[in-house]
Amino acid sequence: MDDQARAERARRDQAATEEHDQRVAAGEELILARANDGRLISYRPEEYGFDKAARGRPQVTTVWGTAVVTVFLAGFGILIAVFYVRGILAGDDVPWWVWITPLLSLFLSWVASLYLRQEWRARKLRKERGLPRPVS
Repeated sequence: MDDQARAERARRDQAATEEHDQRVAAGEELILARANDGRLISYRPEEYGFDKAARGRPQVTTVWGTAVVTVFLAGFGILIAVFYVRGILAGDDVPWWVWITPLLSLFLSWVASLYLRQEWRARKLRKERGLPRPVS
């Protein structure tokens, strides 16, 4: 990026930040984020989806990536549970604490499905309103 392009981007960013600050001061709940096309855009929380920059939150930022994580966790939990049930039916002594793994996996799958639902709705709203996907 040359100096002229940097200056133009800084000017656009400043204008977007000022508009965002005015709208927030007027009482709107907005998130200022850089879009995948490089612009700063004020998103409503329902347009933004789940928080893409926070620590402790998922690092998968697309609908399909979240769907893959959800299906993987659910499949893993069900597979482990099936192995444990087969062991019990075969007469093996399976301790109670081994159920933590499939239950944790299924719980995490449920949490991932909540993120999937939130991102799916945000993607739909962004598409309806012609907004690009936020990346930060």
